[in-house]
Amino acid sequence: MPFDTGWSAVDLFAGAGGSSEGIERAGVRLAHAGNHWALAIAVHELNHPNARHTVANISDTDPRYFAPAEILWASPSCTHHSIARGSKRQSAQASLFDADEPPPADEAGERSRATMFDVPRFAEFAKLVRSKPYRYIVVENVLEVTQWIFFPQWRAMMTALEYDIEIVCLNSAFAHGKSYLGAPQSRDRVYIVCTHKGMPKPDLDIRPPAWCPRCESVVHAVQAWKDPRKPRLGRYRAQYVYLCPTLACQAQVEPLALPEGRFSLEIPPEALQGLPETARPSALVGALLVACPGTIGRGDTTGVPVTCRDADGTRLPIDAFEVGLKRIFVRAHDRNANPEITRVTWDGDDWPEAEIREARACPDPDTREIEDCDPKHRHRIRVETSEPESGVDENGTAFSEQQIVQFYATAGVYERPVRIAAEPDNHWAAQRKSGSELTRLWFVVRDDRGGVAWTGRQVRVK
Repeated sequence: MPFDTGWSAVDLFAGAGGSSEGIERAGVRLAHAGNHWALAIAVHELNHPNARHTVANISDTDPRYFAPAEILWASPSCTHHSIARGSKRQSAQASLFDADEPPPADEAGERSRATMFDVPRFAEFAKLVRSKPYRYIVVENVLEVTQWIFFPQWRAMMTALEYDIEIVCLNSAFAHGKSYLGAPQSRDRVYIVCTHKGMPKPDLDIRPPAWCPRCESVVHAVQAWKDPRKPRLGRYRAQYVYLCPTLACQAQVEPLALPEGRFSLEIPPEALQGLPETARPSALVGALLVACPGTIGRGDTTGVPVTCRDADGTRLPIDAFEVGLKRIFVRAHDRNANPEITRVTWDGDDWPEAEIREARACPDPDTREIEDCDPKHRHRIRVETSEPESGVDENGTAFSEQQIVQFYATAGVYERPVRIAAEPDNHWAAQRKSGSELTRLWFVVRDDRGGVAWTGRQVRVK
């Protein structure tokens, strides 16, 4: 993208500052950031002290109070677009969990999804009132936003404002910069890139570095969709993979990524004390995450409730910290237990976690769909789970959980990337690859109230 030193950006629905950090690393000055949550803005201000900050509900805010800029970055609320929130997504398509009648849309969920419309609202003001349209607009969200019932209307509004729209699917682990690797987490995201009329289109052919065992070198991997006939929307491994760009090779490769960071958090039992009953269904706890090159202790560092001392005992300033924030919904009684994976089988036989199975690869090295592979090379995989929870939540609403199983692999093709837990059988076939390198398979079980469990297995491909 042709950035020059005079360009600036506005970050709407800013969190702790991750997106803003990327904006600045791309050579663009962050002019203004806004969010309705005061704690998020306080953390953002620590990470980006030179930008203006606004604590306000973006949907109720007049765009004139935000600084003009060449770029608008927006991360509208994704909670109610994703099935992880617990309520079924409202769309014109059949729900992942079929029901006789569509569930009523809750008011908070509708407000959450409606934040997507703040993007064309701000774009319209910049273009028609200020006569200075944003040159580029980038909207970051979960993949499910493209299945939102009003997404076609949203696109039409942006097109009417003379924006050309391109959609990029990218896992956050592979969002590499020139001097750093991607985030230490695996999250599939969609980036809706809007280019105003007259501006050059950005290069969106993102090629993360990857190790190719066949070429024995680091290559810039090419995104390859399993079914080129379908729209390029989907998740890594389920709908697309990465290939070596060398024409004589084109082996499937795994982009380089940082290891995922993990932590456990215990919410104190008195977290909801003092809140009125009407506020408890929407209660949030903020988890403040702090990293520093030293030893962390209790205290105060420019508003952050910890101190950090180096090996000599010297207290470090706030600019030596990396600060993040995570919001967690909290309920008093209807806490969700994670589902359990009770059994995994391979062609009908128990498959313990430590046991390595063997499989013959499909003869055709260009196999992209399991239907292209002879049935004798397909293997039936069954993932059995614990019984879903059911009952009445603290608001008096009856619930009965639904569970799905997601299937991932470093290589090979599945019959289905997702199965409902009530129908746990799936099929997988190995793809031809060099050597006898092990292929890793992962199975992730999710319920529709946010619970998750996973396990992995290994297959040696002949």
